[in-house]
Amino acid sequence: MKRIFISYRRHETSGYSRLIHEQLEKLQPDWAVFLDVEDIAAGSDWRQRLAERLDWADVVLVLIGREWLTLTDSGGRRRLDDPDDVTRWEIEQALRKRKHVIPVLLEDTAHLSEDVLPEPLRALARKQAIELRHTHFDTDLEALIGLIQQETLRERVEHAGKRLALEKARGWVPPMLAVTVFCALWVGLLDLLALDTRSTTWAFAVAESVAPAPAVQEPALLAIPADFDTHAEGARTQYAQALDRLRAAGARAVLFDLYFEAARPAEDERLASAIAAAVAAGTDVFIGFRALDAGVPRVVEALRNAASGLGLVCVGARLGHAQSMPLAFAHTQARGEAPGAPSTQRHTYPSLALLGAYGPVTVRRADAPGDTLALERDGALVDVRFSQLDPVEKSQPGCPALQQGATVSALYLRLSPRDELRAPTRRLTLPALLEGTVDASRLTGRTIVIGHEAPTDELTVAYGLRTERRYGYELHADAIATLRADRIARAVGSWPAFIIMLLGASAGAWLGVRLRETRAAVRWPLLGLLVAAYIAGAIWLIAGADLILHIPYDVFAFFFAYLMLRYRAQRLLQAAQG
Repeated sequence: MKRIFISYRRHETSGYSRLIHEQLEKLQPDWAVFLDVEDIAAGSDWRQRLAERLDWADVVLVLIGREWLTLTDSGGRRRLDDPDDVTRWEIEQALRKRKHVIPVLLEDTAHLSEDVLPEPLRALARKQAIELRHTHFDTDLEALIGLIQQETLRERVEHAGKRLALEKARGWVPPMLAVTVFCALWVGLLDLLALDTRSTTWAFAVAESVAPAPAVQEPALLAIPADFDTHAEGARTQYAQALDRLRAAGARAVLFDLYFEAARPAEDERLASAIAAAVAAGTDVFIGFRALDAGVPRVVEALRNAASGLGLVCVGARLGHAQSMPLAFAHTQARGEAPGAPSTQRHTYPSLALLGAYGPVTVRRADAPGDTLALERDGALVDVRFSQLDPVEKSQPGCPALQQGATVSALYLRLSPRDELRAPTRRLTLPALLEGTVDASRLTGRTIVIGHEAPTDELTVAYGLRTERRYGYELHADAIATLRADRIARAVGSWPAFIIMLLGASAGAWLGVRLRETRAAVRWPLLGLLVAAYIAGAIWLIAGADLILHIPYDVFAFFFAYLMLRYRAQRLLQAAQG
């Protein structure tokens, strides 16, 4: 695209100026041609407007007729000798700004010589001029266009080749970039700073404000203080006393986000008795585990036999950030060498959060198709959705049950505000419960999650735009609330994710070419508006359909394609302008 400024004297060349303006716009529709009578609105500061247009222009055409050099004002002074003469000022500005200035000699006007021009205009005489005659107007105008383009035939061919290369790039850059970004998504490259996790939790938070989850009875939290030694003698006796109080208050269920792996016969008998009494009274009691022994959860046998169920206490992590909660996992175990018997068997186990949401259930399939778990309770089958199916490729430290080869049905964590979780109306403490200072009505019909608030039980989460530390039992409570509200978020599938990235990269590539000469004050707000519209759509999908888009990857694909094609387009433009 060329930007042309036409300088002329209305007294002698106004007809030619309008004709040139019209013909250039007709023959070169991608050029922008400025003519003051056409493009300066009434009431505008015309000198300021001319200065802006001169800054904008690539080429300045100076129309010179037979009287251009000798025209005088009312006082008899030659107008070119007047520093305030508009035509002289335009030419001075163009020469000073090193614009491509072309003298256009009309109707056999003689070529200029330096000695007849005032000092500031003498450089005009050294510029290559072109003649424009009425009798050869079409031919002369074609020559003028060639001079403006400053291209030989060979240069035009090269320029066309570069344009073709740019168009081809618009074809292959988006799919190439989409594949690259999709691979980055696959390995979690952009999540090194928790960008993916942060964007998801932030989108969850905004979606909750747009479309709040249905009201559900959220679990209450019973905190074991950090200075309480859970391995000390008498600790399990205190748990039994707490369980007695919870049973008496009519709690619906009690979940121990603790694991009891080492036997303590005297205390275990007391705790097992309290568990059995609670279950008999209608209060389900679930105990956590983190390891397996020969396919059986590693829990003290007396407690395992008394409890309503055993649930995995592990939380899923993504590059150091707690991101998901296992709902169930399938584990393959080697069997004996009996003749004709299968060499392996598959066990399935629920998580503590799944038991807290649905009560005593048996997981019949942890890798069912359609993102659902098949649960059995009281002889009936129930399908429960989950977020994603994750094969365990590397055994997790601190969670021996999730060995390599296991398959996890995971739930994306929808986090509550931390202040809400720790509000006195929801969080109780073990000492207060044992001292009898807790109002029993706060416990009636509720699920109680018991957890130790020790530093070793803290996990890092990305909440909104910040990082927080939360206790494991708080994450279990959020997972239970999410399951009860049936707000199971799922990431879009691989093919839709790839197509969205491809569309974003294609849009970025197209805009990189189309906006190559648009001012930054217009360009960046437009790009920001488009990205904001995409993010609003992503939030709407979470709020309305519980679908998660990979926001940072899609935005990265869009901007990278935009910058790549804009750079190539700018290089082409510079080459075209010499």
